[in-house]
Amino acid sequence: MSESKRGWLVNDCLTCIPNTKTFWHDLLENIEGLEDKTFGYTPFNKLSKKIERELFWHKKPDYIIRNATFFRPIKTKVPQICLLQDFYDEKRFFKEQLPVINSCNTVVINSPYIQDLVNPYLNKLSQTRVEMIPMGVDADFFNPYILEKDEKIANEVKKDSILFIGAATIWPKGFDLLMYLVDNTEYEFVFVMKDDFKISHPRIKVYNKIDQSKLKQIMINCRMTVCTSKLETFHLAGIESMLMNLPVATTNTGIYKKFEDKKEAIWGIKFDEKNIIEKVNYLYNNAEKYSPRKFILEKDLTKSSTMKKWKDLIIDILRK
Repeated sequence: MSESKRGWLVNDCLTCIPNTKTFWHDLLENIEGLEDKTFGYTPFNKLSKKIERELFWHKKPDYIIRNATFFRPIKTKVPQICLLQDFYDEKRFFKEQLPVINSCNTVVINSPYIQDLVNPYLNKLSQTRVEMIPMGVDADFFNPYILEKDEKIANEVKKDSILFIGAATIWPKGFDLLMYLVDNTEYEFVFVMKDDFKISHPRIKVYNKIDQSKLKQIMINCRMTVCTSKLETFHLAGIESMLMNLPVATTNTGIYKKFEDKKEAIWGIKFDEKNIIEKVNYLYNNAEKYSPRKFILEKDLTKSSTMKKWKDLIIDILRK
């Protein structure tokens, strides 16, 4: 992309959780000329007005990338791309999200699950172009074959544990189903939690708010990952696990809705509340037969692929 092309990334902040990175960081790090216009943190109700002042007083960018949710349309003729990551309900879509989408040149949907939810309403769009660009994971970073094992973590994590990454919420993370699995099996578990979670259990090792480097070290000591969520828009943790060659046992949610669930599947297995024990037992006992990293690479669910699609989209928009 030409160095003369300048973009603004507009959202209230880049991340709500200290010391973590989000997709907004990936865009800033990989798209040349894209500038952070979150200003550290700006409340949603003040954000659009602040950006309009910036557009008035400063040199305008060639394009803007913004969130499709939470703050009103930005009044400008600068080409805009909005990222639609959430769908709450029909009322909120029409009141809050649709006006934003119709003010933009393109709406990018980053999850097949969200795409299925909004498809019935796409006929309400004006001239906005719709693009599906799934989120990708860094396949070089999440690579078990070039990782030197951390002996401290290897001693902390019981070999062949089952990994859970999430939060202790019944909705949407299905924590009740996870504890049902713990209580009705004899497996060792590792819980990597987003909150300050505590539990006293002889077969559960807990890590709270860890970085991705430590997560990788935990992964290489586990046998499989489990996702008990009642709802996921994508489930990046599962893609990260599969790139570390951990098969995933999961509910039929998020990106998994697009994965075939058959005996010869190499990524993992799906379950429901009735057969979770049976399915997890099968995957655990046959984990070596699965090739989840190969599956994700063939599906092209990598960060490099995602960034290329975004760059191509920006070039195409600026060409018109």
